[in-house]
Amino acid sequence: MKKIAIAEFADLADRKPRHALVGEVDLVIVRFDDDVRSSTVVACIAAP
Repeated sequence: MKKIAIAEFADLADRKPRHALVGEVDLVIVRFDDDVRSSTVVACIAAP
């Protein structure tokens, strides 16, 4: 599996969903809070 960057943590606004397309997969990325240890990146995959 090849790793690719889809977003920079510093560029993600808190609790503002951001779209990313990786291959044929749509992702929604959401950052929670500013603390790196407790921040969460959530990826939701929509069914075709």
